[in-house]
Amino acid sequence: MRATLSILGLYEYDNTIFDLMHLPGTLTKEDVANQICFECAEMELLYPSATVIKNLIGLWSAREYPTWVRVLAAAQAEYNPIENYDRSESISRSRTGSETHSGKDTSQDSGTDTTTGQSSNTNSGSDSNLHKYAAFDSGSLLDQSSDTTTYGSGSTGSSSASATYGKKNEITHGHQIADTSTETENNRIHGNIGVTTSQQMLEQELAIAPKLNILSYIVDSFKRRFCLLVY
Repeated sequence: MRATLSILGLYEYDNTIFDLMHLPGTLTKEDVANQICFECAEMELLYPSATVIKNLIGLWSAREYPTWVRVLAAAQAEYNPIENYDRSESISRSRTGSETHSGKDTSQDSGTDTTTGQSSNTNSGSDSNLHKYAAFDSGSLLDQSSDTTTYGSGSTGSSSASATYGKKNEITHGHQIADTSTETENNRIHGNIGVTTSQQMLEQELAIAPKLNILSYIVDSFKRRFCLLVY
């Protein structure tokens, strides 16, 4: 009976053989290596060389990487397994308009102030003079003559003043109101349209679920590529 070498034995000999492996998402090389070693511990390797298989694992994982990314995305997708119809609609309505108000307020104060008046100055009256004399041989004064002066003068004046005034105040005002509004309506229709029963869909979900296990998917791919599937 010839000796065989498994991936577990080779990994214990050189724990760097998975260092070149490309993995999607948050998968770690340690988790994947442990899972491969556990599942393939009893299988013989096609390439029992640490250096050779390390490089081949890097090439194989780089080729399979896009597929693994899609499998992981499918496994992480959120959906209802018993619904086969899901429709969403989003409708937006926009309205834009404006309203303008303008006007003018005017106030005016006007009028005339007039001042009139009259002044007069009159001087009237009379002065009388009596002339007397005394004889040389008499001690009494005798009337000789008299005269009277009558005078009168007057002046009359009038005045008038007029003032016209006016003041005008004018205020112009205006304002504009802009109205912009957006309405969004979201509708979602989902469920089972009746082509397949909910029970049939659940059976299909249970059948596909194991295939969406990304670790199992990678391990199965490794088996097919690097192991002799003969026990």
